[in-house]
Amino acid sequence: MANHLEPCSGCDRTSRPVARHDDGTVLCGTCHRNSKPEVACTGCGRVGHHEVGGASGPPRCTRCWALEQLECARCGTTTTAELRWPEGPICSPCVNLALASPQPCASCHTVQPNVAAAGDPPQCPPCADLRFHYQCASCGLFTRQLRADRCATCNLINARQPDRAPTLNAFEQRVDELLTTVPEPARLVVRRYVRWAVTRPLQRKVSEGAAVRSELLHWPLDRVRTAALFAANVGGLADVTQTQLDAWVTELPSHRSALRSFVRWAVSHDYMAAELDVPASTSREQRATLDDEERLALAERLLRHKLDDPPARLAAVLVLLFGQRITRLAALDVDAVIVTDGRTTLTLASTPIRLREPLAGLAREVAGTSRRTGSRWLFPSSQGNRPLTGERLRDRAAKLGLHNALHARNGALAALAAQMPPALLAEQIGLSVGAAAKWSKATGATRSTYVGLRVQ
Repeated sequence: MANHLEPCSGCDRTSRPVARHDDGTVLCGTCHRNSKPEVACTGCGRVGHHEVGGASGPPRCTRCWALEQLECARCGTTTTAELRWPEGPICSPCVNLALASPQPCASCHTVQPNVAAAGDPPQCPPCADLRFHYQCASCGLFTRQLRADRCATCNLINARQPDRAPTLNAFEQRVDELLTTVPEPARLVVRRYVRWAVTRPLQRKVSEGAAVRSELLHWPLDRVRTAALFAANVGGLADVTQTQLDAWVTELPSHRSALRSFVRWAVSHDYMAAELDVPASTSREQRATLDDEERLALAERLLRHKLDDPPARLAAVLVLLFGQRITRLAALDVDAVIVTDGRTTLTLASTPIRLREPLAGLAREVAGTSRRTGSRWLFPSSQGNRPLTGERLRDRAAKLGLHNALHARNGALAALAAQMPPALLAEQIGLSVGAAAKWSKATGATRSTYVGLRVQ
């Protein structure tokens, strides 16, 4: 957009002109506003360089002008105008729809948001002589939050994380591949969802120091893959029915969580009907679990028999007894295992757990090996300078007999929830209090106390 910049005749700064004199000289926004006489706002009474409403309306300050209740020129709703286009004031949902459904301009044939009045040929913002540009120069999304021709997310990435942004190149390439399978205009909706609801949280984790590994990218890619698959097969998102959603969940139950995320976002941004919803995951009473006798027998075999691969043995036991996720265990710091006054503790959440023999001895052995190699991880990779991946740790545990970690985890959580209050369960094994309460309710547990695991 550099060809739209001109030097202001008032302050000599190069910027977008908002007013042009008969002699061809231009004024920037600040100089144009300051050139007007100071008057009192008819809304709040504040004196200043206020704009005049319409061609000859009463003077109003920017705040009163923005908060005025007007009828949307497109849908007829009376509300505050999000933007004002040639056809008149436009409400926020209509702006979202226009930005998500660009059309070829009848004049220049570029695909941009249509700002023309109803019944007129499509017209892009530049051809309508609007001084605002709605397309981000970095990601290509159409949005009204632009600064330096970039959206807020792209500005955040470029300003704060220039050295980390390239680490997500592989993820972004995979996202682009998935989006090519979605037809227009649904592709723009999915792209907007990916940018704000998936990529932005991922970038925040990277900026906080999270390593870009397969475990970190699994959740975002699952969200993108599900949204793209759904949008590519249902036709128009605005025409989706609850029957279609229910059929999807029934046919593809593993996509429930990712589809629920996309549908809730699309509904909240008026891309889908307001009454649509994907129910939360199935009740914990219906979750498959490993039989307690089989689970405890496997844990005892791994602890009593001196098998190979102590790290895999420890990880498997922590899944069998404490319901831990393999991916969460893979990221444990070696300082999670502490020996004080002959007592061995393991920190999985806010409250350390005192370990008993022979589990305590196995934990000391694994932690000691990591410390001797100089690794900061409890389960280090062969290089030692990074943790073992969740997939690799899961494969090694499976060779020792833990063939279904999810069923083992469910069995352990059900057993612990039946013995411990939700608050104690949450603070010791890393569950949220809400999740712990749901497990407790599912197992029919009472408020009995279980202090055998708490550090005395």
